[in-house]
Amino acid sequence: MSALARNTDPATSHEASPADPDRDRMIALRRIGDAGPEGATQVEVDAAHLAEHPRAADGKMRKRVCELRRSGLVQKTGERRLTPRRRWAEVYRVTAKGRAALRAADRRKDVSA
Repeated sequence: MSALARNTDPATSHEASPADPDRDRMIALRRIGDAGPEGATQVEVDAAHLAEHPRAADGKMRKRVCELRRSGLVQKTGERRLTPRRRWAEVYRVTAKGRAALRAADRRKDVSA
């Protein structure tokens, strides 16, 4: 069973889960890193992903940001921004551990190219 679907979820949820959740976490990490020192909110990360991949599940990247935070790859900045729906959202920035993960991913990409 997939780690992104609960054990109690139906088989279709497990089948629909991405085959490589690490890939999605790296996409979210890169989007926050690309935002630079001003960081990005979960909503901004998800919106950028949906703009490039309109058929992607809404909210998919927001979940990955939570996983990145738990892993210590991103951290809350203490700042908040208004979302398009006029709600406050926490801003995240890549940590030193996250920057190291991005560099390692870039090196792996260079080697495979």
